[in-house]
Amino acid sequence: MSNTKVISIGMIGAGWVAEHGHLPGFLSLEGVSIRAVYDPDASRAAHLAEQAGAKACTSLSEIDEIPLDAVLVCTPNHTHYELAKHFLQQGIHVLCEKPMTTTAEEAGSLRRIAESSGAVLLMGFVNRYRDDIRELRSRITSGQIGDVQICEVIWRRKRGFPPRKLVYAAKDVWRRCAY
Repeated sequence: MSNTKVISIGMIGAGWVAEHGHLPGFLSLEGVSIRAVYDPDASRAAHLAEQAGAKACTSLSEIDEIPLDAVLVCTPNHTHYELAKHFLQQGIHVLCEKPMTTTAEEAGSLRRIAESSGAVLLMGFVNRYRDDIRELRSRITSGQIGDVQICEVIWRRKRGFPPRKLVYAAKDVWRRCAY
């Protein structure tokens, strides 16, 4: 039996990025357990929760009842601040998809809340961890490439954009609509 602590994760938002990006990654990790999936759309929350073996939640009060070490916020951009703030104030670590907030003032506020609560706040600039980017950085820092003055990088999505757009409807609720 391992003495390694299992990290309890809550997924906040059950859209395309959560399902096709984050969920497979978390499920592949040892020592990580997705305990809850929150989305105001009950069918989306249930769909991802079933894949993860987690509880589906449609309200913040529901997810607050589940002990979590960290949450992943992958919801529409304008909801990031209130959701991240909610969990940081409880001392729960937050990985927030980019952009972290829609204003610099909100970003500064989240930083201060994280510092005062002792929680970690991390923005999801995941490209810096890609193998190709790590290799490029290694070659630059080793001097193999030379003195780089500027670098422009372009990525293309192989599968196009997510099929639906999420639009804010009311506080703590968003709805799906077609493009």
